[in-house]
Amino acid sequence: MKALSTLITIALCFVSCTRTTMVSGTIINCVTGKPIAGMPVSLYAYNGNEPRDSSNPKKVGEANTVTDASGNYALEYSDSGIDDVDLYVDYGKFCFDYFDEKRSANPRPNKSTEVNIQIDSIDADLYIDLQNLSGQSDKAFVRVRCNVLEDTAPCCNYGQGTPVVPGGSASLHFRVSSSRKVPVYWSTSSFSGWNAPHIDSVYCPRNTKTTWTIQF
Repeated sequence: MKALSTLITIALCFVSCTRTTMVSGTIINCVTGKPIAGMPVSLYAYNGNEPRDSSNPKKVGEANTVTDASGNYALEYSDSGIDDVDLYVDYGKFCFDYFDEKRSANPRPNKSTEVNIQIDSIDADLYIDLQNLSGQSDKAFVRVRCNVLEDTAPCCNYGQGTPVVPGGSASLHFRVSSSRKVPVYWSTSSFSGWNAPHIDSVYCPRNTKTTWTIQF
């Protein structure tokens, strides 16, 4: 009886201590409004029972899936000691894989959360040809709003400036979201944010190389 009582106590503790985090939702393309199929989605869980380094938390486990034909996904992770969870799309490489995202919510540990996501796929190439028509060496500072969802922290810019000799030229390459007019901000002096004295707009078709010339 004592052994049975011990087993029951352990079982009850396991049931009461183990919690489940569930996250589900839909991922769509914010430009086309269509669902994104086959997109990797991951849920990372972090341990709350050990000293926490906020800049590099200890991951204790993860759950992975891909979206179905309708852009739907569902993830579940069970553990007794987690205190935080993160959700990643395409392994979290938004800027470096050339798309941004917007979420309807963030996942919560030990809860069930619906997180719908909009992403902006990058599927066009923009080449900017810089031509220095002046009689002196100069720099061109160029910033491109690479995707529709990009607001204040641009992934695509040449903040240090590109030197161009008198009468010379240089080329810059940007990966951008397609089927829209892409804003191009530029100046011959450094500028912050989107506060450039010159703003152009270039239409970029999908999976197409587009060339735009800036003369200064």
